Amino acid sequence: MNRLRPVAKWMLGGLFCLSALLKLRSIDSFDLYLFSFGVVSFDGCSLLARLLIGAEAMLGAMFLTGWHHRLLCRLYAAVLAGFSLWLLFLLAAGEEGNCHCFGEAVVLDAPASLLKNLLLALMLAFVWRMDDRTDPPRLFWIAGGGCALFLLVFLLSPPDRFLRARHRSTELVPELYAPVADSLRLDRGRRMVCLYSPGCRYCRLTARKVAALWRRHELDPQRICCIFMRTESEMTQEIDRFFDEYGGRRFPRAVLDPRPMLDLCNGALPLVLLTEEGRVVAEYGFRTLDEAAVVRFLTEDRPGSRCSAAGGS
Repeated sequence: MNRLRPVAKWMLGGLFCLSALLKLRSIDSFDLYLFSFGVVSFDGCSLLARLLIGAEAMLGAMFLTGWHHRLLCRLYAAVLAGFSLWLLFLLAAGEEGNCHCFGEAVVLDAPASLLKNLLLALMLAFVWRMDDRTDPPRLFWIAGGGCALFLLVFLLSPPDRFLRARHRSTELVPELYAPVADSLRLDRGRRMVCLYSPGCRYCRLTARKVAALWRRHELDPQRICCIFMRTESEMTQEIDRFFDEYGGRRFPRAVLDPRPMLDLCNGALPLVLLTEEGRVVAEYGFRTLDEAAVVRFLTEDRPGSRCSAAGGS
């Protein structure tokens, strides 16, 4: 039995590291998953997601070293208990679907994830009595390595607010979307204009983000317009399917041919514009969409006022 304990310990630590890596690979979906609960803002969810991933990776890596084994076992048990309580809350609330324990690579619902946590708890009890390692010379390297791993998450995927702060907005030409401006009534008041291509992964994520923003803040759906790049001669069914699968709300839409669309967005989709009386006053991409600025812009109707937000694509 003693020979199996090191193997079980490596499985426990390795599983936390793998879970953190898979969450990081689908970090944008994890951000949206956290935002869907309506508690924290976009920026808060972006930061929280990276804190959770960094802490999980650091705990898993340090667990593998055997340093202060009993202390790390207690931390591991506390994390398992916290995650399990959250899963029980999801079950009580009737939430279904992927709980994002392993990002989008392995889809687990709440019952399956609770079963996984039970198995991990049994393995943790099995390895609990292993000897501690408290060798002082290793302390600096282990603690330093754990902190470096934690910070690496932020370097590989900075929170959205940091990306927004360093972005330089490019000049857009409203005449490029003039062919659809009348049908979307872009010259009347304030609008959020979303530029999508139906097959673009980040366009789909942005559509989910915009729909979540609309639901949480009860924004006027007529002020949210979508312009799609034409990929087929008949786009109606494809656009309806896009809305139904990635947001659940069909906003006013129009279609532009590829050439003016690519000129409008500088070849980078998705793009979200804030317009006032047809003038572009701010632009954002998926990672730089500023929740507070968008809500303020669409809910404050002072004549002649302008959005002070700056964003990026």
